[in-house]
Amino acid sequence: MKLSYEDAMKLIHNAEKAGSIMGVDTMRELMNHLGNPQDKLKVIHIAGTNGKGSTLAMLSTILTTAGYKVGRYISPTLVTYLERIQIDGEYISENAFASIMGELADAVEAMKLSASRLPTAFELETAAAFLYFYRQKVDFVVLETGLGGEYDATNVCSNPLCCVFTSIGLDHMGILGNTLNEIASVKAGIIMPETTVITTTQESEAMNVIRNKCSDTGSRLITSDYMTDAMNISYASCPWDDDCTCYTHRRAGLIRLRLRGTYQIINSCLAISCVEALMDMGYNISYSDIRAGIYATQWFGRLSLIGSQPPFFVDGAHNEPAARQLRTSVLEYFTTESLGCRRLIYIMGVFADKDYEKIIELMLPMADHIFTIATPGNVRAMPAEELAEHINKKKNIAEACCNIEAAVERAVTYNNGDVAVLAFGSLSHLNRIREAYNEWIRKR
Repeated sequence: MKLSYEDAMKLIHNAEKAGSIMGVDTMRELMNHLGNPQDKLKVIHIAGTNGKGSTLAMLSTILTTAGYKVGRYISPTLVTYLERIQIDGEYISENAFASIMGELADAVEAMKLSASRLPTAFELETAAAFLYFYRQKVDFVVLETGLGGEYDATNVCSNPLCCVFTSIGLDHMGILGNTLNEIASVKAGIIMPETTVITTTQESEAMNVIRNKCSDTGSRLITSDYMTDAMNISYASCPWDDDCTCYTHRRAGLIRLRLRGTYQIINSCLAISCVEALMDMGYNISYSDIRAGIYATQWFGRLSLIGSQPPFFVDGAHNEPAARQLRTSVLEYFTTESLGCRRLIYIMGVFADKDYEKIIELMLPMADHIFTIATPGNVRAMPAEELAEHINKKKNIAEACCNIEAAVERAVTYNNGDVAVLAFGSLSHLNRIREAYNEWIRKR
């Protein structure tokens, strides 16, 4: 079926009405209709609670630096819809997406005769990515799970090259499980028989789940321990410097990171361990490629500096584990010496189904003032006024804003503009915040 880009997006929007449905049976049937392209690709599958995107970005950039053609599949997207499907950092074109979706539309029509349900939007997008990467003859596909692992639409690869686990914590409880053991069990569901598994250090419950799953499937387990691999760590004296973090990796040598956040040391060590596993398999990658690839990696929404007049940062921390990591980074980077006479101002918006009380508790002590927002058009968003009330019960420094644009203007002009601004709490509004900041700069 031939579709225009507009028709392709209508197909996605219609599928969105079904919501999110856990389970891979429909996805497997869809992939069968397409000839199972996912099983003809060298797939590196990443699961975890936090750090998936950053690890994916570093890993794929290293492989591109080494001369390989690398497909990336990410979710959620932060800038534009088509960024979810990339090859070597270049987004899929509207024409290519429409062409692929035309093939998927034919498959969906065929499924109407036998399927118990039709594919969700995420299943269609994931299938489109696999088919596009296969057609483009990529050398590797690096993809992250959408939610969980075992029942996620990405979990249809029968023989992934590697399975990678970033830090696993308590998030999406009620969907994935209410304990760390339950959540880790769902995420470990991506481990297939005789796979190479690379994990960062985990809490003992999660580590035991991964270890047992590897034992049951005959998979090789590699643990990346940044505590022993990363030595001589130093941070930039000013958080808006380009070189943010340097350390000596026990095997890879001097690593320079432009991604801010102390947690990026953990993610980079995990990416290095994965690449070393590929090197052991015979792939032509050098430690020089690793160093250059990590330095070249950029990833929006991870303590990203979006402007310097005044310094303005955005971070996607939206749950307790991510807020705990962000707190560590704020304490390391935003010291009295680096801030000088600047006040540290937050723009904060959260989803009501997250542990917002814990996020507030972790982040509140460092803030001079907080402007609260609600993510536009999202029913899960906590109203700005309600969030401000929760904050002010602990420390009376919060002020609700009617929209993102108002929050940005209030933040950058607070204290006569002698501020550093940090926006966090949800991935959903980060690009809107960046656009509002750029518009304020343009009009100033």
